[in-house]
Amino acid sequence: MELTFTRPEFFALCAFTRADQVFGLDASAELPADAPSRQALLAAGERTLAGRGLLRQTGANEVSLEQSVLRAALTLAEPERGVLVTKNTPGSGVQRFIYYERDGAFIEHTQPTADAHRLGDVGGVAELVQRLVNVLPLTGNAEDHANGEPVEVSSQLFIAVYNLALTNGFADARDALADNSGLSPTALGWLACVTSLSWSATLAFAALPPGETVTSRDLAVFCSPSGNFLLVDQGDGSSQLGAITAAGFEGLLTAITAA
Repeated sequence: MELTFTRPEFFALCAFTRADQVFGLDASAELPADAPSRQALLAAGERTLAGRGLLRQTGANEVSLEQSVLRAALTLAEPERGVLVTKNTPGSGVQRFIYYERDGAFIEHTQPTADAHRLGDVGGVAELVQRLVNVLPLTGNAEDHANGEPVEVSSQLFIAVYNLALTNGFADARDALADNSGLSPTALGWLACVTSLSWSATLAFAALPPGETVTSRDLAVFCSPSGNFLLVDQGDGSSQLGAITAAGFEGLLTAITAA
């Protein structure tokens, strides 16, 4: 299944499954603030879903969704795990890919426009890994920039240096690393990668037990024509930074999603 829904239709799907919160989405940004406008949005969504044959009236005050659409909507409403990918491609902007798992099957959620929501079947864990590899294709040789072993770094410092490199360039970013005792062969390789960046992405792998605090494993990946780097958050304000190959990245994704 792969279907694109308008904003009213997507709201109707969420209302049908009582999905007050949807992983990876800001509900306050999606919905009108006042109740009459929300009700009008819901009515419009139900009307067009019915016109597409995806929703039908089953009683005076009852409706039902087409089976594959219901399954997708329930996966969004009650997922067991979620993966949030935010990819930034210089010159092209930001893309978000959200994955929801229920009963061993993943659904992909993307927004091709601000007012459209696309839902599509992915498959199981193996298919999710291949989809992530396709969304985040690494190129180049990981060893071209990195002459050292993976190193532990300050997450806050490297986020600041990353932003500085994008705005001011290599020299200022290198000086910032030097001023904060952050220079190493691996760090310099990462900085060279960032200053010739093809794309970067953050990934959050979250366990979503009902009624419990969400926990996630977070990492960032950087791709340039000559090398790739991985920054893995360790949950204590530090991250591990190292070069990574395409095969290594696929292996890491497999290990994380299989856990």
